Amino acid sequence: MVKKIIPLIAFLSLFLLISNVSAWSYENSRTYGDAHAYVQVTGTYPVCEGKVHGSYCAGRWYIDISHRGDKLYIAYMLADWPSPSKSGYSLEQTSDGRKYPSISGQVPKYIICAHDYDSADDGSWAWAGMCGGYIGNQYLDGLKNVACYDNTDCSSDSYCQKTGAWNSWSCIPKECESGEKCIGSSLVVCRDYKWVDTGGNPGKCGYCVNATTDCKKDVSLAEQDGKFTCEQHLCVWNQSTWSKIKLWFKDFFSKWKIF
Repeated sequence: MVKKIIPLIAFLSLFLLISNVSAWSYENSRTYGDAHAYVQVTGTYPVCEGKVHGSYCAGRWYIDISHRGDKLYIAYMLADWPSPSKSGYSLEQTSDGRKYPSISGQVPKYIICAHDYDSADDGSWAWAGMCGGYIGNQYLDGLKNVACYDNTDCSSDSYCQKTGAWNSWSCIPKECESGEKCIGSSLVVCRDYKWVDTGGNPGKCGYCVNATTDCKKDVSLAEQDGKFTCEQHLCVWNQSTWSKIKLWFKDFFSKWKIF
């Protein structure tokens, strides 16, 4: 019997995306004499292991792949479909299961290929190959892995910091929820979960431009009797004689626990 190589002549040229959760499967077989080679590849469109926000996954995009045959291969961002030989494909071998394809945080287009070889007692042999996936030297539909997209992706005591590029977004601890406080004569305000120093604000934190209007309305000075002067933008308390007497008596009697 003359041995004859059975070439693979059927290749997939285009794969249409059916849905964002679709699975696909392709098969091929070759028979020569008593030898029978059979391959099948099964894969999925990427699924988000986390929370989906359009093309962003707050977590990781994954694919599930499987095959039938002797060998399974995987490749990323190929411009053309590969050609098999009797021994297989010139690609990276892999195994069935869940994969997390990512290049710099983006999901690349990928293909998987299966190869099978069979020989029979009558001396015949046959081989077959089949590929499936998403051909092209590009990323797949702009899918990206991010640490977070909004605050719902973070714990209750953190928020999603998105001031930089998408690959720098991250959950960081909240410094504050709301409110304001004084540090010296500077007013510090809670904005976007961070304390922001707004500097001097007339009427707050003892900062003034005009003693009559600013120091009197400053709630931090409300319990202080007497007159104020504005010196170098700071409210200076000029304590009245009557205030001094009241403070002296209060201090004196507190030592004897009379009041």
